[in-house]
Amino acid sequence: MAKKKKEPAGGDTIEQEKAAEDIFSGPIYTDSILDAVGPEDFVTSTEEDKTKEPVEEKVYAKYTDPEWSDYVMCEFLPEELDEKGNPRLYGLRRVTELLLGEIAYSKPVSVSSNGESASVQWELGIYWRMSLPNWMDLSRDDLTIRVFGAYCGASEKNMKHPYSNYPESMACSRSEAKALRRALNLRCISSEEVQEKEEADVKLDNSIITEVQKCLIKNVSKRCNVDYVKLIAKQGKEIDALTRQEGSEICRRLNSIQQKREIPEDDIMVNIN
Repeated sequence: MAKKKKEPAGGDTIEQEKAAEDIFSGPIYTDSILDAVGPEDFVTSTEEDKTKEPVEEKVYAKYTDPEWSDYVMCEFLPEELDEKGNPRLYGLRRVTELLLGEIAYSKPVSVSSNGESASVQWELGIYWRMSLPNWMDLSRDDLTIRVFGAYCGASEKNMKHPYSNYPESMACSRSEAKALRRALNLRCISSEEVQEKEEADVKLDNSIITEVQKCLIKNVSKRCNVDYVKLIAKQGKEIDALTRQEGSEICRRLNSIQQKREIPEDDIMVNIN
């Protein structure tokens, strides 16, 4: 009777097992990236975190918050503000669509002119997305259009040359800008309206600074390389002790520094060395 060949424990034949041993007894080649780097190329999570730029905290404000106007003003680009920090018309259009929703229409509904002066009534419609959660991407047909209006005039008395030659155009620009800033619920005046009597700023109460204002101060200070602690210390206070009014004033100053309209003092700058 023929003797049965001994099977290895794994179920393979002795020949297969010997072939496997020959393969793995030789040099091993691999394309793994681990073979191309050494220990010095690895950074621990703690070391890596030190090299990362700190993430800017995202700030959100509600449309009815007292600090809403400060929040909106931080969204304008430097070229969208005039030398006094007033938002220009094209900047108002962009920020409106960024924060509130797409503009459905923007048009004059009545124009009155005698050649030397003109007055225009403007109407603005916005597909309102302000109150919707971020995950709700509704089509325009499903959105409500909120309407805002404004009435402005232009004449030689409140226009500079050469714009005084075009009172109708100036009145249109002013009324559209006024409608947009009303939609954005801004306290400041627009650049186009600046020749008119400036509207009084809404006074904030003396209640404590809000969390949104704190975040705005910290984020804009970081962009400007300003030490907000030193900036606030000039008022003899810490950030938590500020009022809403004081917080709003600091936000306006930081925004002015950010737009390169003001050079900050050296003693409030962050020491980079």
